[in-house]
Amino acid sequence: MGQKRVHDSSVPGRKIEKSETQKSKTKKRKKDPQVLQVRRQLQQCCARNDFQTAIAIYKKALAENIEVEAQSLYNLINLCDGFENRPLHIGTPKPNSCKNKSANHIDSVPKTEDNHGDDQYDFRVKCAFQIQKDMDRRGLPLNETAYSALIRMLSKALRLEEAESLLNEAERTQQCQVKIRLYSSLLQAYCQQGSLDKAVKLWKRMSVQQKLSLTEKEYKALLQCCCCCKSEFLSSSQIIFERVLSELAEDVLVPCQDTVQTIQKWFHSRNAAPLSRDNSDNNHADLSHAVKIEAPPKSCASIIGPVVSREGWSLDFGCTIANSTGVLTSGCLQGQSLHPVPLLEESWSAMIDYNEQIVIDGSVEGHQNISEFQGGGKGKKRPRDKEHNFKNWRRFLDFLDSLQNDKARVPHAVLDAANVGYYEQNFKGAPRHVNYQKIDRVVKHFVSRNKNILVILHARHFPPSPLCPQWAVPIVKSWQPLVYQADKGMNDDWFWLQAALKFRCLFVTNDLMRDHQFQMLDMKRKFERWKERHQVKFHFLSRSGLELELFYPPRYSRRIQRINNN
Repeated sequence: MGQKRVHDSSVPGRKIEKSETQKSKTKKRKKDPQVLQVRRQLQQCCARNDFQTAIAIYKKALAENIEVEAQSLYNLINLCDGFENRPLHIGTPKPNSCKNKSANHIDSVPKTEDNHGDDQYDFRVKCAFQIQKDMDRRGLPLNETAYSALIRMLSKALRLEEAESLLNEAERTQQCQVKIRLYSSLLQAYCQQGSLDKAVKLWKRMSVQQKLSLTEKEYKALLQCCCCCKSEFLSSSQIIFERVLSELAEDVLVPCQDTVQTIQKWFHSRNAAPLSRDNSDNNHADLSHAVKIEAPPKSCASIIGPVVSREGWSLDFGCTIANSTGVLTSGCLQGQSLHPVPLLEESWSAMIDYNEQIVIDGSVEGHQNISEFQGGGKGKKRPRDKEHNFKNWRRFLDFLDSLQNDKARVPHAVLDAANVGYYEQNFKGAPRHVNYQKIDRVVKHFVSRNKNILVILHARHFPPSPLCPQWAVPIVKSWQPLVYQADKGMNDDWFWLQAALKFRCLFVTNDLMRDHQFQMLDMKRKFERWKERHQVKFHFLSRSGLELELFYPPRYSRRIQRINNN
């Protein structure tokens, strides 16, 4: 019962019943070969960044009444802006990544007045908006990618009022799911023009209304704007610079070279000195015409402090640090110590909430169905039993509460036992089970130092599972009571993540946690900060040997920080 009857097509008069899938396949209309050819040709032009050929193909298709698909039109609008001049990712520089600085800057700031009259670029802008009109006639809405490209082109051409108007339209369009890039080019254009008031107003709009977090690119533009803003904004620029620098310090682990140079420019400038209210200093504007600008509500604690000093600033470059102590061994602050900067309370709470939401619901709101795979080479995601997960997760949280209520059992570290147990176990003929001796070696390291370590390992590695060999049973029992079996059908990473976050302790793993970062997109920076301060990495000196090396986090936070109010 419930099985479909199979009909033999060889029997005369017998009908063949098609499955629903087969029926739906037959209903699919075949694409016109000419439409497919235009699609392929435009894709090839985009790959080569060949604007002229793409426009010629598009015009020919219109003349011959050949339909151009919506996705091809979106690609074509982006091609009008050009693909080859897109900036490299801005962030922690890799070796030699900053040598060709011009390559990083071609598209990171708008076009200057000298380039404003560039006929070729004006023609590209004209083509892009002609494509938009053609889409309007066909009733095809623009998506976020197309809107971003159009706003970027208007911003480069310094047609900022038109860009602002198009941005308003994009926010009202249902098909346009706003992203940071939708606003970024216009923000940078305002900053380049020295319009600090408009730049900060747009920043408020992004952070308050749209709940978007700035990237290093936008922070850098705002810092540059503070350094060279219009005279009426000088007094506000000091407040805004302090605020942006504080946000940058919290969000970006290591700023890129260009951002560092922008910060240096501020402290070299007259802006970093108090303004003269009697206008005796001709280098500063009369404060009677000053315009007050308010920054968006704070998203982090103000950790930097004033960026203005009557005594001036001393700048040293290439200062050396004693890694074992965090003490500066050269420069104007020689002998002073860098400090570990703790995560904000809200960061801990947010990461715990995100992890629990992933466990129960399978994803964070706004990032549903991000992938059918688990990540970390663990294959496809299994069907989710929400009730099963909730019940077992509740039991795990009760276990953590019991540890918290017993001071003698509060863990100083949490162990991702599977990551240790499978370390260098991918050779031919390797056993299917984890290396219990390696896990035990890490446990004994902490126990010998009177430190509690909580072992998290999946239930399939415990007896009576056939995966657990008989000789390993005494080892597993010796880990009691600080051991927890992650339940079947659940990812053991959820468990050690939650324990490490709850107890705010060290965690031992070499896991890069890319899958967790991807699911915690909104928490990525906080997640990186947490890893930097709490992750302990390990290494065994040989595949079979148990000689262990542990690599603890540095004593200080590698970030922008203020030392003793200097």
